[in-house]
Amino acid sequence: MGGRAYLLSMASGLILLTLTGCIAPRSYLDGKYHSASQSPRRSSQARPVSLTVIGQTNGRPNPGATRFWKSQVEKELTSSGCFVIGPSSDQLTITINNLGDMGAAAGRGLATGLTLGAVGTNVTDRYVMTVNYSRTTGSKFSRSYEHAVHSVIGNASAPAGAIGPMSPVEAATRVAEDLVRRFLKDVQ
Repeated sequence: MGGRAYLLSMASGLILLTLTGCIAPRSYLDGKYHSASQSPRRSSQARPVSLTVIGQTNGRPNPGATRFWKSQVEKELTSSGCFVIGPSSDQLTITINNLGDMGAAAGRGLATGLTLGAVGTNVTDRYVMTVNYSRTTGSKFSRSYEHAVHSVIGNASAPAGAIGPMSPVEAATRVAEDLVRRFLKDVQ
């Protein structure tokens, strides 16, 4: 291989490597939901609670999401000092539903992939956490909380006010933190 062909080959390889880096997803938290995520007051008396966590995707049960959300919710609840998770007559049920338009996301993703990231895409996953908390005292608490993660792939910009970039797993972890902390503030 001649010197010129070698340089052309190396340049092409570097360009492809650079472009594939652009295809990796970058996630951003929606700033309007994240701003309310300050840590709640640490409780001096933890209440025992029986916890059920359900993960859903577009309203359908998702066992993988259930495992992920359960781990995150338990971590936030116990670190707050507000709850001790275990057998109890007090019941806390938390459902986290990931709402996304899979068809539109797939179509935009295809265009991004075919152009090696030159045509970027922005996809938003909305999350709705529904909380039902009933105590043996007869008091009941029910509320829904929202959040969103914007994923940017290829040559596209994050929405204004978005917080990031971060990995998709870090974004989901921070969504759980924000949602649970908002619930803890309301229930304290």
